[in-house]
Amino acid sequence: MPLIQTQPQFAEAHNKLATVLFMKHLYKESVAQCEETLKLNPGHFGALNGLGMCLYKLGRYDQALSSFKRALEIQPYAEANQVYMQHCVRKLN
Repeated sequence: MPLIQTQPQFAEAHNKLATVLFMKHLYKESVAQCEETLKLNPGHFGALNGLGMCLYKLGRYDQALSSFKRALEIQPYAEANQVYMQHCVRKLN
């Protein structure tokens, strides 16, 4: 039985599932797991980063930009987020 079924309040289980779904290019499903992670742990950097990545892949650049900004508030030196923010801004212009 999957860990998220036996321990649904364990944020990291949802985050790891989000990662697997992202790697399988199941971005909408990964978004749902990132959002669940963030409900359980609003400051989860990995979930904010992953959410941004998924939203970027889905072409939802304004939402991705917002997620990357939130992630940078937690970890300001995350260069990948800074780069993806620039990509989002270019896509929006």
